[in-house]
Amino acid sequence: MLFQNRLLTLMGRKSVARLGDTPIVALSMRQRLEEPGTGGFVYFVEEGVASVIADGGSRMAMELGLIGREGMVGLALVYEDTENPYQTIVQVPGNAIQVDAKKLRSLMQEDSAVRRVLMRFAPGFLDPGGRDGPGQRPVQARRAPWPAGSSWSATGPAQIPDHP
Repeated sequence: MLFQNRLLTLMGRKSVARLGDTPIVALSMRQRLEEPGTGGFVYFVEEGVASVIADGGSRMAMELGLIGREGMVGLALVYEDTENPYQTIVQVPGNAIQVDAKKLRSLMQEDSAVRRVLMRFAPGFLDPGGRDGPGQRPVQARRAPWPAGSSWSATGPAQIPDHP
């Protein structure tokens, strides 16, 4: 099977085969893939986009990032957290490879190449500037690694045009 998901491709077919049954599931608009405190499955997005959202309590929720075919839903597993503090909601319908979290956790413990692939993705998702390791500062205290008034893209900061 050829994967569109970058992480599964980097993990390699032999490693992915060790995960056993990995069904392709449809992702529908506004579907909740992950809720705080859950973690039975992780999803490797093949097509579509999901938003990772932090609940600000009495304040508005904050979108932390987007996940497409370059990533996975279920970063708490990579960091060996017992609870996931975020929710992930599908924004663009598509499909994903669904993996049992326990099986992926076991594979990460047994296969250093798989662990390395997932550990390289995780910090980049949480800090696109790559300056901080996971868990060093709470999300509210993080500062963007680019100047105010700009947006981040794959090639670096891009100036946002002023609109009246």
